[in-house]
Amino acid sequence: MNVAINIWGKSMEIKCEYCGAFMNDTDKTCPNCGAVNNKHKRVADHTPKSIEELKQWYEDRNLPPYETTRFFIGIDYKKPKAFGIYEENGEFIVYKNKDDGTRAVRYRGRDEAYAVNELYLKLKSEILNQKAHNVSSGSKSIRSGSKSGISFKGFLGVCGAFLGFAGISAMGPGPDIGNITYTGMDTGMHSLV
Repeated sequence: MNVAINIWGKSMEIKCEYCGAFMNDTDKTCPNCGAVNNKHKRVADHTPKSIEELKQWYEDRNLPPYETTRFFIGIDYKKPKAFGIYEENGEFIVYKNKDDGTRAVRYRGRDEAYAVNELYLKLKSEILNQKAHNVSSGSKSIRSGSKSGISFKGFLGVCGAFLGFAGISAMGPGPDIGNITYTGMDTGMHSLV
């Protein structure tokens, strides 16, 4: 498959498998011979196909404000560390603002569904990564009798400390090495008596 990438972030040109003419990857059919573009990617059913549908999808999942997730839907956000989509003069722009404030345009074109899908897939990926991170960091809690809970790692730490203390106490007194006394100034120096 021959693919030419447009450096301005618009769409990619691909070669028609039937006649060899070049067409945009967003074309459903070849403009030269009318053959179906098998490389044309479309979103599955029940996924957003417009900016408004993507906004609704975001709200329906009770996701945090855009400033928290760093995903800006329908907004040309200019600050660093952000992903977003917006429409300008009939074109849909999907962008990533990098840490240093520069912008990488992931898509610029007239196919709204394609543009929305670009951001939707990135957003879903970030949500899954966050869920995986939360599970692996042990954020599940074991509820105590009160309304507050402790994490499973915290519970194991308390058990380990208790068992360690119980084991030291059971060993009895250690050898007599004298007493440590405080000399009056906290210089880090102490004397043995």
